[in-house]
Amino acid sequence: MPTLYKVCDVKDLEPGQGRSCSVGGRSIALFNVAGRFYALEDECTHEGGPLGDGLIEGERVMCR
Repeated sequence: MPTLYKVCDVKDLEPGQGRSCSVGGRSIALFNVAGRFYALEDECTHEGGPLGDGLIEGERVMCR
């Protein structure tokens, strides 16, 4: 069974926002897209920067 980690309260991440956080020793990008939460590895595949600081456009994340 997967382990659940609390990284923030739902109210702390408004729709259209993202943030970087550390979970179990890994850097994770957490996003609120229209009220649904998504977590993925916090590294841009072409620049290597943090995705948690990126811009959300619809259902896409663009690094800065």
